[in-house]
Amino acid sequence: MILATPFASVGMLGDQSELVRCGASLWVTLEGQQVNTARVQQWRRWAPFGLFLVAPAVGALVDLLVPGPRGHWSGHVGSGAAAAGQLLAVVAGAVLARRRLNGLLVLLLTIVAVGLVLEVIGNQRVAASIWQTSYGDEEAAAIGPSFEGFESGHALAGTGDMLVVLGGLAFALALGALRRVGPGVAVAGVVLSLFPPWILPAVGTVLLLAFLLRGPRQAVRSEAPSVTPTPPRHRRNLVPCQATFALFEGRS
Repeated sequence: MILATPFASVGMLGDQSELVRCGASLWVTLEGQQVNTARVQQWRRWAPFGLFLVAPAVGALVDLLVPGPRGHWSGHVGSGAAAAGQLLAVVAGAVLARRRLNGLLVLLLTIVAVGLVLEVIGNQRVAASIWQTSYGDEEAAAIGPSFEGFESGHALAGTGDMLVVLGGLAFALALGALRRVGPGVAVAGVVLSLFPPWILPAVGTVLLLAFLLRGPRQAVRSEAPSVTPTPPRHRRNLVPCQATFALFEGRS
C-alpha cells in the first residue's frame, strides 16, 4: 500500500480548492447572465403598456399651454388633447406591431385613427367657437349654437366617437378570431372599446396593441438551462479554471 506524502496531499487539496473556486466563479457568471436575461424579458413584457402614458402626457402639456378661465370650451380642449394622445399611441403601436398585422387589421386601425382625427378637429372647433369663456355646460348649450362652429364641431366629434367605438370593437373581434391575442384579452378589448370616447377614446384598441407588442406568453421550461457562451470580460477569468479542470482530470 502506497501512502501519499504530506506534500502530495497538500497539492491535491490545493487543486481541489482551486477547482471549487473555479466552479463557483463559473456558476456566478452563468447565474448573472440568467438574471440579466430575466430582466430584459420583464422589460419587454411590460414596456408596451407605456402606450397608456401618451395621452396623459399630451393632456398635461396642453393644460399647461392653454391658459384662461375654465368652462365648456376647456372641456373640449381636454377631450381633443386626449384624442390626440391616443392617436399617437395607436399610430406608434401599429408601427411597432406591424409584423403581426394583416390587411384587415390595418384597415380597422385606420378607421379608429380616422375617428380620433375627427374627434380632435371637432373638439377644437367647439373650443374655438367659445374660446376662453366661462360658460358652463347648460349656458353653452343655450348660447353656443349662435356661435359659428359650435354645432358642426359637436357633430364632427360625435362622428369620430362612433368610428372609434365601432372600429375598436371590430379590431378586438378580429384579433380574437385570428387568435392574435388570447380570449380573455379579446373580451377585455371589446369591453374597453365601449368606454366613453369623450373621456378617453380607443382604450380597448391601445390595450390590444400593447398585448400584440408583448407577444405570446412563453411556457416556462423545467429542464436545466443550457450553458450560453461566456462574455469576453469573463473569459480571462475562466482560462485558469479550464487548466485546473484539465489538471484535476489528469490526476484522477
